[in-house]
Amino acid sequence: MRFQSAFLSWLIANFEQALFWICTIVGVLFLFLFASDSLIIHLQNLNFTLGFGIGVFIVAIPTKSGIFNTIKYFVVVGSIFLILLGQEKVFWFWVVFSFASAISGYMAYYAYVNIDDVLSRRMLYRNSSASLFEYTWKYVWDRFSNISVSIITCVTWLIYLLGASFLENYKPI
Repeated sequence: MRFQSAFLSWLIANFEQALFWICTIVGVLFLFLFASDSLIIHLQNLNFTLGFGIGVFIVAIPTKSGIFNTIKYFVVVGSIFLILLGQEKVFWFWVVFSFASAISGYMAYYAYVNIDDVLSRRMLYRNSSASLFEYTWKYVWDRFSNISVSIITCVTWLIYLLGASFLENYKPI
């Protein structure tokens, strides 16, 4: 039971980096295992895929500013919403957004209840002049916003990679 608690605290404290590398490995494996040869040869948007991956990595890096986290959260979520709105895939945005918010909400609540354990795994003591209550809420919002942004960007990128893998092989009847 103690290992599970320690692992969950570590995961919450370092969620962005862990999720990025998991999505990258799974996405690249699926892209190269299931994509047809013609897709890889004719994939003209390979630069877009790599650029999107670099963008996801940059967005997934945790920041120390609470205001920047809030701005990043609304800009990333709004941008992905607008992109999918333009492609008429708003349903998938709401699926990913609901999924990300549920996981982020649970992890933020866990971070709030176990703030000492999560912080000891993070080894990051910012806002040292803040009161404990204020610091707890800042850190909980930090975890919620960063985990949400990380899930939304990484899952969107993973869906894009999986779609690129299977799209060429799918032939309608």
